[in-house]
Amino acid sequence: HPEETTMSFNPEVRWSPSDHGLISWTYDLAMGASGQLIAAQGTVNFARLHIPYNCSITNIWMLLTTQGSGLTSGENFAGLYNSAGTLLGATADQSTTWATNGTKQMAISGGPIAVTPGDYLVGFFANGTTLPSPLRAVSQNANVNLSSPNSRFGTASTGNTTAMPSAIGTLAAASNAWWIAVN
Repeated sequence: HPEETTMSFNPEVRWSPSDHGLISWTYDLAMGASGQLIAAQGTVNFARLHIPYNCSITNIWMLLTTQGSGLTSGENFAGLYNSAGTLLGATADQSTTWATNGTKQMAISGGPIAVTPGDYLVGFFANGTTLPSPLRAVSQNANVNLSSPNSRFGTASTGNTTAMPSAIGTLAAASNAWWIAVN
């Protein structure tokens, strides 16, 4: 083909996390459809991520389509869990950060966290008058053919306030396919 001699060639046909300086994500950010209000105060919502190689994770990323309002100071967090559901690291309180919409880069306190290839869970919860709306995909069945403990998206422990739980608790499948990423 003559155009091959004048144009550079990129073998990738899809955008990947590394194209955005990320390690992993739940799906391409361009696939997000709309926001979805976090349904219950203090309930951990989670997304499962595949980590493809040995690396260190410093930040958790989300995109809020609608900011929270009247968020309770000291009661809004995100955290990284291993596949057994043990907390590896958490962000500082996100009450101020989640009071505006847009892309949120949230540092893991005391990070970076060294990880090996495998599945990890990113969890988050909010408390306040009006909870924020993170970006979600249009699919309402992203957990097809997966049992609850192996769900890509779901909920876990309830009643959380001042810190991410040290263990995520029993996982229950949920239909909101949140956009979550790490780097």
